Amino acid sequence: MGKEVEEYITKTHKKGYSYQQIEQKLMKAGYSQKEVEKEIRKIERRVYVEVFFFIAVVVLLLLALFLTNPFEKNNGQNEVITPEDRAKFELAVQEKNPADCLAINNNALKQECSRLAAKPIETGPSADDRAIFEIAVQQKAPENCQQIQYEQLKNECVRLASMPEQQNEITIDDRTLFEQAVADKDPSLCSSITDQDLQNECLRLTR
Repeated sequence: MGKEVEEYITKTHKKGYSYQQIEQKLMKAGYSQKEVEKEIRKIERRVYVEVFFFIAVVVLLLLALFLTNPFEKNNGQNEVITPEDRAKFELAVQEKNPADCLAINNNALKQECSRLAAKPIETGPSADDRAIFEIAVQQKAPENCQQIQYEQLKNECVRLASMPEQQNEITIDDRTLFEQAVADKDPSLCSSITDQDLQNECLRLTR
């Protein structure tokens, strides 16, 4: 399916149509259900990744603001943190650039900046990891789980893909909720998972 269809799905969804309604429209236009579902899943995965990175940046900025407070005193004496130092700190941590921390005048803030800027961001499972997870579980192919980079998702993939068919009645919605909860470290999402084993594993991984 071409970019035209992808743009149509995105624009129509923004107008308030559900993906199911869009799927029906496209099938009436002659597209196969399999093609439409594949395109919709691709768009959903991209949206999840964009939302996650937006939240990560916001959390990082809030963390940077919070961490500046402990450095307003040094050995019992007030050490002023200027707005310029705060701005340099936030930018260096956000862009993961320790070299920019050297321009900070406050020594304690400079050290913390270097520590945080050098620390990699935990991004959670990538869109590729999620796609491999979904296909491996669906096709009962645990060997394919080894391609997943995110370790926790890889382990859960092997467990689910190795289950006998009758025990593995896990819906796409449950798998999507599980992946999002693990990526966002948000245990509140686990309560919406209907499969009890998957819900328990979700709660364990998001603690």
